[in-house]
Amino acid sequence: MNIKSPFDLINILGTISYNEVANVDKKRHFFIINRMLSRTLPEIASDVSHNSVVPETILDFWNAIFLEYNKTPRGKKILQVIRGNFRVSMAGAKKQTTSKKIDKDLAKKYMELAKISPKEFKILENFYEKDLIKYLKEFSKMIKTSE
Repeated sequence: MNIKSPFDLINILGTISYNEVANVDKKRHFFIINRMLSRTLPEIASDVSHNSVVPETILDFWNAIFLEYNKTPRGKKILQVIRGNFRVSMAGAKKQTTSKKIDKDLAKKYMELAKISPKEFKILENFYEKDLIKYLKEFSKMIKTSE
């Protein structure tokens, strides 16, 4: 089974197809999944968050919890809340990037002038999106007036 993101693995938790997930994928996505589950089940998540855990077994544990919750009406309600939190997180992860809004040539000119790397520019895009777009508009006006 091909697992590309933690969200793929989260959707599989509590289903029969979870048995097909490779241990490498479980290990890779353990931290994010445990972090997301800590929003709705903080006591359990904090108990399984320490340095000496085996990530694969913790995800197997979460899968067993999901399977157990699926058996009772109250458990199904808890799963609905958990999956609702996942949808909110997934919506944030699928948010469109600003790179479509930013002119690549203008970004290159700015990186050259400011002497920053593409990696640093990407950080600006991710964390200061609105400020960066506003500044780049001013920057393009400055370039046009200087020509």
